[in-house]
Amino acid sequence: MSDVRLALSCGPSRARDLLLSQLVADGWRVRDGWRVRARPDDDVRALLLERGSIRRNVLLGGLAGRGQHLEMRIDVRSDEPGSLAVCSWSDASPRALGGVLGQRRAERTMRRTVAALRGFLADEGLLRT
Repeated sequence: MSDVRLALSCGPSRARDLLLSQLVADGWRVRDGWRVRARPDDDVRALLLERGSIRRNVLLGGLAGRGQHLEMRIDVRSDEPGSLAVCSWSDASPRALGGVLGQRRAERTMRRTVAALRGFLADEGLLRT
């Protein structure tokens, strides 16, 4: 499992909305919607996203190209003075369905996605260092 942490200078609600809009614009779609995890001390809500096609991935493996199926989970929580977003994804599925080629393609896609998120949030003036 790989993950990236993004510290933001806005509240969790706005952070979720901004992340979702940027990821949807980048070709991701909401899989199961927001899920609230029962934690008495935290307001963590996870967003599950996916892109590509499982069917295409099974049939073509590492040659599925932009149709490669990928999943990402985003947890957003309060973190004074703003919020913290944790983007995580599994390395197992691309490797199992696409071998080394599928794994490398997934890594490139995730790097591009995270770079696009960071760039967008920095342009909005919301990325804390």
